[in-house]
Amino acid sequence: MTRLLEELRHLDAQAAHFDTQIQVIAQSDETAQRLMTIPGIGALIATALMAAVGEDVGLFRNGRALAAWLGLVPRAFHRRARAPARDQQAR
Repeated sequence: MTRLLEELRHLDAQAAHFDTQIQVIAQSDETAQRLMTIPGIGALIATALMAAVGEDVGLFRNGRALAAWLGLVPRAFHRRARAPARDQQAR
């Protein structure tokens, strides 16, 4: 049991170390700082977004395209084809 407790403490220490590294990266990166101005975006999300997207955000036409790529907006469902107008229906 003490071995498991030691392992848990070690993992907690590692997590704290990585949290500190993420904070340092976020504070030193201009893009991360801009992302963190968005409400709800902190250092962890900003650095994760930077890692996922990479440096070429120009791949996305706009913010909605990026949000769709991330799965944050609902899918666009196409309406069924409309029925022909009454005057075009077979008589």
